[in-house]
Amino acid sequence: MRVVNPAGSSTRRTRCVSNIGEISFALSIYQGQYTGYFPDKSGDLGFKLIKSNVSDLKVFKCPKDKAKNLNGNSAFKSDYIYLGGFKKETTPPVPIVFDKINNHKDYCNVLFSNRELKRYEFQYSSYEKLIDHIIEQKHYKKGMKDILKTKVKEALVNNSKK
Repeated sequence: MRVVNPAGSSTRRTRCVSNIGEISFALSIYQGQYTGYFPDKSGDLGFKLIKSNVSDLKVFKCPKDKAKNLNGNSAFKSDYIYLGGFKKETTPPVPIVFDKINNHKDYCNVLFSNRELKRYEFQYSSYEKLIDHIIEQKHYKKGMKDILKTKVKEALVNNSKK
């Protein structure tokens, strides 16, 4: 028996990738203005620093989310996690933007500091497991795992602030 995707699921996937691509472009504009660094604040506080570089604030919302609550600074809540303070030239490239848990049930889009966008096809139940999965595939220097996990915690705290 053939399984058919729900109507629009491939369109939503494409729009999600497009959103992260536009976020990537906005981050590149920012880092070009600030000696190669991306915004130093993680989470929504970092995204607020690049809002003026996007064409529409809807790029910060996953297409699966029907609520588009992005009016004004106090209501700004993105559907993506941003890890701030890295440079584009960080070697090997580090994850700087990725889907929040539950954006998609069987994959996660991850944007790296070199603007590479990769889809990880698996179910993850925590950001720690996502970071572990990425670290298994990259050759980071000692200590990077702890840095990434600390930045994820910082992003989650900043995303909970209004």
